[in-house]
Amino acid sequence: MTIFFVNPMGYGTLGKYDYNIVSNFQNTTVLYLTNTKSQTHNLDQDSMKIYDYSSKKGIFKALSYIRSQYQLLQLAKSKNPRVVHFQWLKTPRVDLLLIKRLKRNSKTILTVHNLLPHSSGNRFKAIYKKIYLTVDQLIVHTARTKEELVKDYHITAEKIQIIPHGTFPIENLDRDKTANIKSAFVTNFKTADKVVFGVLGRINAYKGIPIIAEAWRKLTPEKRGVMHLLIAGEGKSTALEYIEGLDNTTVVNEAISDEEFQAFLEVSDFLLLPYLQISQSGFLLTALSNRKRVIVSNRGGLTEPFSLGKVGYIIEEPLNAENVKSALLEALDNKDIYPDETVWEKVLGYYDWKNIARSTEALYLL
Repeated sequence: MTIFFVNPMGYGTLGKYDYNIVSNFQNTTVLYLTNTKSQTHNLDQDSMKIYDYSSKKGIFKALSYIRSQYQLLQLAKSKNPRVVHFQWLKTPRVDLLLIKRLKRNSKTILTVHNLLPHSSGNRFKAIYKKIYLTVDQLIVHTARTKEELVKDYHITAEKIQIIPHGTFPIENLDRDKTANIKSAFVTNFKTADKVVFGVLGRINAYKGIPIIAEAWRKLTPEKRGVMHLLIAGEGKSTALEYIEGLDNTTVVNEAISDEEFQAFLEVSDFLLLPYLQISQSGFLLTALSNRKRVIVSNRGGLTEPFSLGKVGYIIEEPLNAENVKSALLEALDNKDIYPDETVWEKVLGYYDWKNIARSTEALYLL
């Protein structure tokens, strides 16, 4: 049984996702079709880097992507795969036509990492609804995403399979460098006896930075005196100017290395994710893989781990600065209460890549 596992953007976080699933397949023969920027070293399955649009600009980017999709179609004609499993789509109108053609001879599956592209509003809702209706099977990572597909996109529940997204521990770290960064942070900002709230990773509009900034300013100086807010990551937000210079606040508004990310993760007592909109968060799973407590909004899959055990706090609705402030204070009051080992075992077992790969292979056989 030949499977096409297709990810036009198979690098970065998506590339790690692909690698962790494909490398754990046991009962299928996979051809991994991905981007020229993908790192597929140590992958037992065959791979072809047919997508090169990311190195192009303007109209040439679109033309390159379309050419690659045509190449995928020709490969499908020659190899006749049982399943073509897409992880990501770039040009949905072109991709819809391709999926319709592939359906003639192969089962088509799409993993819905997010219902719609980040920060796109509802601009692409109509075309993605057509795609979701057209493919034979959909994979989602959380029960809430499945509910949204059924309610808002009118997809039959039987067509949707819930398979979780695995955790992402950072690999090949310079541990000495990480330890030095961590030690310097604790020393320079005197956080050894404070509760550190971390906001890490690229700053995007959906991550609720303005709400965090407003909530932090609402705290009294006395409360901030036993707390510390760390925001580290590349991206723009005018809200950062609102809190820079406040006591017990550190803003590192630039790209950070893996060692810096890991160090900042380790110094944080709680990771703060008051996201406005999300289906699933790779950062959430990285935090959990490091056994870190989280404070999350009631959005998408952010609350899914709480069904396995209390791993932090869920911000009450409505999602505003006052309720974020309340969650911060609740976490502060309970700073010495940690999930026990049985909770972490459940969480890490649920998000284990071997189990995820088994579930994915089982879907191919249906």
